[in-house]
Amino acid sequence: MNQVLKLVFPLCVTLVLVLTGCRHTELLVPAGTVGPTLRVADSPGTWSGSDMLLFSAGGDLVTMRPDGSERYILTAPVTYEGASAWSPDGLYVAYAAAEAGNGDIWIAPWNVLGDPERYTNITQRPDVDDSGPCWSPDGRHIAFASFRNGNWGIYTADLLIYEEFIDPLVLQQQRLTINKGFEGHPAWFPDGSWIAYTSDRGFRWQIYLTDPDGAYTIPMTGTTNLRSTAYPAWSPDGSYLAFASTFDENWDIYVMQTDGSGLKQLTSHPAADWHPAWSPDGRWIAFVSDRSGISDIYLVSADGMVLIQVTNTVEPEDYPVWQVPISEVISFR
Repeated sequence: MNQVLKLVFPLCVTLVLVLTGCRHTELLVPAGTVGPTLRVADSPGTWSGSDMLLFSAGGDLVTMRPDGSERYILTAPVTYEGASAWSPDGLYVAYAAAEAGNGDIWIAPWNVLGDPERYTNITQRPDVDDSGPCWSPDGRHIAFASFRNGNWGIYTADLLIYEEFIDPLVLQQQRLTINKGFEGHPAWFPDGSWIAYTSDRGFRWQIYLTDPDGAYTIPMTGTTNLRSTAYPAWSPDGSYLAFASTFDENWDIYVMQTDGSGLKQLTSHPAADWHPAWSPDGRWIAFVSDRSGISDIYLVSADGMVLIQVTNTVEPEDYPVWQVPISEVISFR
């Protein structure tokens, strides 16, 4: 049995235990319209200035360093809808975008100035909506959610991406999950062996696992919980899972070890906190909160000690993801 499979079963039991409280020692709020001047106090480590965030802002896709610098808008002839994802080598961006009234998954080579040379629609289904792309660790597959046959399911697209940046070839698309309700928010395990996702097949939204072939389905957070759990995000080394849950009545960010131990509530606020995303070094989790009256990007340290507000604009921001540092990239072509 796969080691990850052995580890996730205790998760179903642990999530019903009493959650620990969150402990924030300082809230850092931006003074301007975009991004704060970081003053990280009582943090688990120093901030890396090389990290880059990608997130949606209104109808645009934006990249920015967490200190507010180097903010660029990724231009495109289509309207962005929902989540996006950087490829493991940092050279491509996958995103959901609407054209002719429906959402498709597109990929584009990343240009630091926000002006990609071209855009490729990899799903091309005018009769359905696709959303929430997530790259496999080897960069050869994209998992996504799609509304086909009357319900949302998890699919994968197998890709052949060329060194010369010509249009990639889509080899096949495959449905992994079968459920009459909703399934979405796929998150690939760092070694590529499993995909976590959100499903409503129980009483509430819960997190499930499937293998890349769709042969196995495992309920990670149970099937009869009275509180919802969603938006799974694996730590870079695969030892922790971050997620959003309504265990404390409203949506907050939680983290726990993959073996089911170390459950911790990282945020506690009457507003909704969701869409967690780990930094490449595993020290921070970016997430979205509407605690200021509009959706903004925040960071919380992995131990829950420091909370940082990254954006403070008049437009809603959502779906943060991180770029892998180029020094850590291993080409998959």
